Amino acid sequence: METLQSHFFKQIEKENMLKIFSALDKIEHDELLYSRFIAYLLNPNAHHGMGNEFLKLFVQSVLQIDNFDCENCTVKTEYDDIDLFIYNNEQAIIIENKIYTADENSSQKSDGYKGELERYYNRIKKGVNDYNIGIVKREEVFMVYLTLDGRLPSAISMGKTLRKNDIICIDYTKRIRKWLLDCILIVEEKDYLLIQSISQHQELITNLTNDFNQTKR
Repeated sequence: METLQSHFFKQIEKENMLKIFSALDKIEHDELLYSRFIAYLLNPNAHHGMGNEFLKLFVQSVLQIDNFDCENCTVKTEYDDIDLFIYNNEQAIIIENKIYTADENSSQKSDGYKGELERYYNRIKKGVNDYNIGIVKREEVFMVYLTLDGRLPSAISMGKTLRKNDIICIDYTKRIRKWLLDCILIVEEKDYLLIQSISQHQELITNLTNDFNQTKR
């Protein structure tokens, strides 16, 4: 049974999410805040109270991965430069979130990988990073590239390790917006604050994608 104290902290967390997205009209191109909100929904231990329901929906309908175990998952943001990182005991999902920024490729990294996605992928496959400290190592790693239009990353970013078929390209325009709508349907009006925070996020993405489509004309 939920205690009064835990209920109070859940409400505080949800209200803070509302405040964050109410202020995003001024900084709506900030990828980090979008990553953090997506991570909040995906995190089974977050105070949204939906367990891993949002995560399972994301993995199955957005990423279309059939064999990923959504039980006992950990979700992190900014994990050793990785925007969104999801892992269980045997598998991992790396999500690189790009709204308007380009791939950050560099030959100066100590691990020897010039490509950004290649570097992140090998960090998790090999369990090493730039700082020579311990890192999560998983044998099965899914590489996801999230952009406004679902474009492929640059060949340099994929490097010699990854190929086009190794990258799951997803977009804000259709897949993320649809996922957020499905999340709202799962909540079924049981939690007004949670529905409002997801709806605000969905509206901001609509504004982003409309701006993007206009710049392409």
